[in-house]
Amino acid sequence: MNRIEYETYREACLALGLLENDNQWNEALKESAYSDSPLKIRTLYALILSFCEPSSPKALWENNKDCMSEDILNKLRAGNRHIVLNYTDSIYNEDLIKIEDKVLQMIGKSLSEVGMICPSRQHAYNMSREILRELSYDSDLLLNFVTQREPLLNTDQRAIYREVLRRYSKSEGGVIFINVPGGTGKTFLINVLLAKIRGEKNIALAVATSGIATVLMTGGRTAHSMLKIPIDLIHNEIPVCNIKKGSTKAHVLQEAKVLFWDEISMIHKHGLEAVNRTLQDLRGNKDLMGVLIVVVAG
Repeated sequence: MNRIEYETYREACLALGLLENDNQWNEALKESAYSDSPLKIRTLYALILSFCEPSSPKALWENNKDCMSEDILNKLRAGNRHIVLNYTDSIYNEDLIKIEDKVLQMIGKSLSEVGMICPSRQHAYNMSREILRELSYDSDLLLNFVTQREPLLNTDQRAIYREVLRRYSKSEGGVIFINVPGGTGKTFLINVLLAKIRGEKNIALAVATSGIATVLMTGGRTAHSMLKIPIDLIHNEIPVCNIKKGSTKAHVLQEAKVLFWDEISMIHKHGLEAVNRTLQDLRGNKDLMGVLIVVVAG
């Protein structure tokens, strides 16, 4: 139809009008959302998937996933009151796991067998506080922030901005040093980059050697608290950070795309070396910083 190639025969037939649409099922789910709990809405959706053969299960999910995931979000908010949480891919994945369990119980099939997205069951740590903190940003607000601020970058800022995003898009890794005096727009540039990467639902970490500088970066933390850099750096020739493999902090560093580190000149060189060794170990890569893009400034 109009030379459009569809992934499945069902999608092609739906486009040709050979199948009924899912309006009745969508309305049923919308109506259920007014009076029923997310658990009951999930059960209804699982019933529709199992016995009603909807034409587009994925579209039904996209239209109603928030009301089916509301209890998961509320539970996380209750346990993490200091974090402003919104819906994330991890929350939706948890919801899909619950739906798949119901479909398996009803007809013994996985979600992929009924035309739906298959959830990941291997990343329970994605619901941890550390991961949630880094993925709880409002994507729309961040991308709007980027749209407004990008035109304000000067020539030098734009050159750095493009280079960081080039490495980010190609997952090249490496260290970039921004050597500029205070008051020249370094923090402004970092905040635009943070918004760009976080707006695409990826993890970008912002740390500084002193607590004062962290306040200026969105979501900033001190390098010692985030990276667990050892205190005694002068007498330790081969230091490593106190982060254990399998811990939630380790998973954050494994999933991170970029690390921004301000006031780098205030840390002993052994501290930077310790972070390098730790990232290489956690990310399973002996290249510099474990192929994490590290933007240091000072």
